[in-house]
This record gives sequence, C-alpha cells and structure tokens, in this order.
Amino acid sequence: VVRKEDVHDVEESIVDFARREGSEGGSGIVYCHKKDTVEGLAAALRAGGVTALGFHGSTAKSDKTAALEQWLAGSVQVIVATVAFGMGIDKPDVRYVVHHDMPMSPEGLVQEAGRAGRDGKRAESRVYFSEDDLDRFLFIKQQDEDTEKVRKACARLHQVADWCQEPGCHREKLLSFFSERKPPGVEDEHCCANCERKSNHGARRAAASDPSSGAASA
Repeated sequence: VVRKEDVHDVEESIVDFARREGSEGGSGIVYCHKKDTVEGLAAALRAGGVTALGFHGSTAKSDKTAALEQWLAGSVQVIVATVAFGMGIDKPDVRYVVHHDMPMSPEGLVQEAGRAGRDGKRAESRVYFSEDDLDRFLFIKQQDEDTEKVRKACARLHQVADWCQEPGCHREKLLSFFSERKPPGVEDEHCCANCERKSNHGARRAAASDPSSGAASA
C-alpha cells in the first residue's frame, strides 16, 4: 500500500514502478475508477517507455479486442483499465496489479489483485490510498436512496480503508474479512510488504548483534 500523500505524483510513481517491473518481463494491469484517468495514465506510461493501452466502457469494441489481443500476446506490457476489465481472462504471467484508487470492497481487491501471479511465480499488488479518496467514494455511495445498500457499500469501503492502514500482516487482515486464516508455513518475506519489512528489520538487527557477521553497530 502506498499512501498518495507520501509520493510527489501518483502518475509518476506508477510509471516508475511499471518501468522497473517491466524490465524483468511479464505483464501488468493498472486499475482506475475514472476513464479520464485511464486514458491519461496510459499516455503517461507510453511517454515513459512502457507499452500500454487503455480499456474502459467508452473504448470502441474493435479497440478493446485489439488491446486485449496485444496484451495477451505480450506485445503490450500494461493494460490500464476500469474495474470491469479482467473478467474471464486467464493470463498466467501477470507480474503486478496496481490500483490507482482504493478498491471499493474486499471482494473487489481479492478478485483484481488475484489476476497477478497465476503461474505460481512471485507477483506484486500495489494499492494507492488516501483518505480523500475514501471520503469521495463514501459520498458517491451515500447518494443512493436505498439505505441498506448504502450501509453495506460504506461498510465495505471502510474495510478496505482499514486494510490499507493496517500496520500488521495485510494477508491476515484481508483473510479475516472472509473468516479465513493465513495458511501455515507462509514465510514473512513472501507474505506481504509489511511482513517483508518486519523480516528484513529482524535480519538486520540479528546481523548487527552477531560479532561474527562483521556488521558495525552504532
């Protein structure tokens, strides 16, 4: 999870990330809520040297077909799309999924992030989060006249926001929404970014306290 206020420019951050990940091969998906953001980000990626195409509701059917074919074939590295993209598509070598905006529900997060790493190899999910986005999405949901629908939609948004701000294990937090637990044997360095940082910090402390490691202590 990347807090939007911690980066100078979200678009630039995504371009840098895609360029870095693309250098190692594999494909990516970047999800956005607005079609204008899709088009702008796809153009920014191309300007940054990453082959990318946009995909949203207003994209012509022929352009959608061409974009999907090129992405599946590997001639286009990244599809920038609204959340409707990906249903029924099985591309095993997707190395990363990025959310320009927070997903609207835990179910959406799992479904979209789960499109990466289907070949069993290491993959990454990155979510850009801000409380301003949360407030904006809550406001949009609250315009519905169905109070029960509003209650459920807002509850799901708050769950995603809680997950984004979770200081502990992201995998455990996400599984808890579905009354599930993390499988045994998952090592911290292969679990989530928070666990990886914790594991690396522990390894550095152990090295610093071991005289035979040659690490200098301050």
